[in-house]
Amino acid sequence: MKTFMFCVILLIPKVGSTIDDLNDMKYIEETESFFRERCEPQCIYTANLYNNRSAIPGLFTSEMVDIFPRQCTKVCCETIIKAESNVSEEQLARTFQNVKHLVGSLHVSFTEYESLKFLESLETLECGDREFLWEDNKMNDMGLTNLTTVICADFRIFNNFRMNKLNLPNLINIVPRDANGSRIKVSILSSMLTTDVTIQEAMTFLSNPDVDFEISQVDFINTKTDTCNVGNGIPEGCKHVFGDLKIGQDNEHLVSRLKSVEVLFGGLLISRTSLTTIDFFDNLKYILLHTSSMEEAIRVEYNVNLTNFLFPSLKRIYPTSTVYSKFIAHHVVFSNNNKIISTDPIYCDQFEHVLNVSNVKESFDKKSCG
Repeated sequence: MKTFMFCVILLIPKVGSTIDDLNDMKYIEETESFFRERCEPQCIYTANLYNNRSAIPGLFTSEMVDIFPRQCTKVCCETIIKAESNVSEEQLARTFQNVKHLVGSLHVSFTEYESLKFLESLETLECGDREFLWEDNKMNDMGLTNLTTVICADFRIFNNFRMNKLNLPNLINIVPRDANGSRIKVSILSSMLTTDVTIQEAMTFLSNPDVDFEISQVDFINTKTDTCNVGNGIPEGCKHVFGDLKIGQDNEHLVSRLKSVEVLFGGLLISRTSLTTIDFFDNLKYILLHTSSMEEAIRVEYNVNLTNFLFPSLKRIYPTSTVYSKFIAHHVVFSNNNKIISTDPIYCDQFEHVLNVSNVKESFDKKSCG
């Protein structure tokens, strides 16, 4: 007798949600809670968090324009504008014309818009633990001319291949999302067209101790009368100096001119002088090595009489880029000067204390500090 085996297949409907669904639900819950703490109920816009046909929570589409709370000057809304949004600049301009304070992420990416004028009324942006992202757009500049304050985890401008200037003239406050030691990462990166950044815009990022500043393909533009190029000599009466500052036997008698310098957009080389002390950088606060031909931000070498140095105001050293800096052996090098500097450990400790910066590596006659 043959035995037949029957296999019964039970089709059980799937119960629950996928991981992506659960993540989206958590994202929506956290977003709504964040909004309730910051906006009036009638000014909270969450329609684009649900039933989104593109499966991108927060995507702003033309279907949602009519129910946006246009009467509010402060709006809580996830604003993600992409090619899939299918919304015109004119529609966006009407939608955001009264918005001065925007709470929530702001992403503008892969669009064909000519400008961000539809956000020209915007004064403050608060992202919380999320980000501002402006990526792969075809605009010439950002054009957020009234934006004064950004409170986000990240502020990223990335690969906008027609962007030739930043155009954030009134941005003065870059604030971390909380006061518990958090930082804000600012990235202005491009592999194509060079972006012009004014001194005023640069100082907003450089002077903020809570900002990690990462740049590539950026030109800093002289917009102030107290800005000088190094050229062939030591500048006088300048706060902002462009170029590698090189001090040697032929110009060491002019170092007193440097007491007014606050920012050096280049490297500092002091070589083969008769100087006994470096005490002429009273006001130097920031060194940005971005356009320098030097690997180190500071190199002091072959000054046999040099027995002391002082950088009393120096706060930050920015290498060529955050990525490149990982491959630099030392950002500050003292080499072949008077032996007292390399043999007494107090100088190494003193230099670290004077710099008062993190992630900066120093070397005294090939001996690393720290």
